[in-house]
Amino acid sequence: MTKPIFDRIQSAICDARLAEHIPQTTDAEPRQSVDVGATLEAMARAHGREHRYWRESIVELMELLGLNADLPQREQLARELDYPGPADGSAKMNMWLLHAVMRELDARGCEVPPELTT
Repeated sequence: MTKPIFDRIQSAICDARLAEHIPQTTDAEPRQSVDVGATLEAMARAHGREHRYWRESIVELMELLGLNADLPQREQLARELDYPGPADGSAKMNMWLLHAVMRELDARGCEVPPELTT
């Protein structure tokens, strides 16, 4: 069975942050929170001008993370996050997905810029 798309998004962000900035911890130590905004900004800078619109586009976010962002993948993400409308790839669905991903990351203890959770 394939790993859920949201879990792949979370792993890509956390793995990038852990690899570059957070020291290894033992199981007895609590995991440090990941600053999603800072991590994604660093990744975007590393990619240059490519993927600079991750704050506005679920497609850009997924591509920045090295994930397939085609419509079937976004439809699956919509199902995982309980998108209430038709999974049709519309701008409305894509904006909802971006904010839903950020809200879910926030709910799981990541530090997410407040403007991305509304």
